[in-house]
Amino acid sequence: MLAKVGRFIQFTIQLVAAFVTYFVFIKRHAQLFTRTEFWKMVGFSTLIEMILGMAVLLPSGLLRAIPPQMSVVIVMISGIVAFLATSLGYSNRFGNTILKAELVRRAKMDSETFR
Repeated sequence: MLAKVGRFIQFTIQLVAAFVTYFVFIKRHAQLFTRTEFWKMVGFSTLIEMILGMAVLLPSGLLRAIPPQMSVVIVMISGIVAFLATSLGYSNRFGNTILKAELVRRAKMDSETFR
């Protein structure tokens, strides 16, 4: 039960981190990711999340206490969870909503300056 809650919290944190990063990108560039930018962001985010996860697990000694095959499975599952969370967080479904709101905000600001 505790492991499921931990995975859910990890997934939520990764999703929120990706969503906030996408929000900042859209506010700065007023465009969605291109296909290459999307895969770069998903790849880099997944890699960073896996490295940080390993950095947390190594000092705790948890990986030394379990068999090597099990530690490989843990790393693979965490990589899959990280990949799914970041690809969902960077999806165009969220991006379109953010982009529409940003363009409306910018149009409102531009129209106010000419009044």
